[in-house]
Amino acid sequence: MNTNQNDVSCLNTQYATTRMVTTEQPEIKNDSSSKFQTELFLLAQLGRQGEGGLRTKGYFKRSFQDNPLVSVITVVFNGHESIEQTLRSVLEQSYDNVEYIVIDGGSTDGTTEIIKKYEQAIDYWVSEPDSGISEAWNKGIKASTGDIIGIINGGDWYELNAAKNVAGLFLQNKTAGVIHGIRRQWNESGTLVLGISKPATRVEKVTTLRLPVNHPTCFVRRQAYQTYGLFNTSYRVAMDYDFVSRLCKQKVCFLYLDAVIANMRTGGASCGLIGIREGREIFIRDGGKIGVAYFYYYTEVLKNFCIRIADMLKIKMILRNCYWKITGR
Repeated sequence: MNTNQNDVSCLNTQYATTRMVTTEQPEIKNDSSSKFQTELFLLAQLGRQGEGGLRTKGYFKRSFQDNPLVSVITVVFNGHESIEQTLRSVLEQSYDNVEYIVIDGGSTDGTTEIIKKYEQAIDYWVSEPDSGISEAWNKGIKASTGDIIGIINGGDWYELNAAKNVAGLFLQNKTAGVIHGIRRQWNESGTLVLGISKPATRVEKVTTLRLPVNHPTCFVRRQAYQTYGLFNTSYRVAMDYDFVSRLCKQKVCFLYLDAVIANMRTGGASCGLIGIREGREIFIRDGGKIGVAYFYYYTEVLKNFCIRIADMLKIKMILRNCYWKITGR
């Protein structure tokens, strides 16, 4: 980790991503034992609509002993209504050493125009078709250079001190592989708080079809991805469940931060039946009892069915509020 900050400059004090930049391009040393290879500039895919950011203008980032670089990845597709809130929540972090990678799946609704509005503060962005969330996350990780990596999807947003609190805790706990915390849940429009989701404070294994952590709050050491691999693209929705399960099996240390880290809108791909089925398969694959897996599966299916009926009857919000008050998730 570099200790020399003599060549570091500030382009704009307004953004976390422009307070510590350098014109010295980092030397990428891809270890053959790593599960992925870092790419400062992603190889263009068929249908690429655009590429930009600080890197394309000759500005880069690196970690320092007391200021580890925190890379944040946002993936989005046709999210023009809420992507600006996501972007600003990262760019306006109180922490000084943040790298921001935005992966757009080839939006056609004006999302890329909003991204371009902030490209003077985004480190790197691309807009091109992909096979889904897993591939987009993986592309973002490959393009990142930070020692700590967080993922916040389009439509969700961080608390102001999220990166600062996480970086500080990682500095204090050298053995931690993942730091995670509390998620505040909002309605789909982001105008009403439904409740907060407190995860397990100790994570040793996955015991149900639900993640024991709130994935939008997770920050992972780069080394964990290098050692245990990226997200499995064969899963359309439960790739985060699979990843956390793999880390648990390898006894990676999960450290709980008792604070709200991220905010998440209700809805999205993870709320459907596909994710429930994929979670059941992963649970059984990793040694869970088949009977227990199907018990959780049908419980989740029933809950999903009730929400769909509530939506049809226009009482969705009432039932969602009741559900959140009872379960806290």
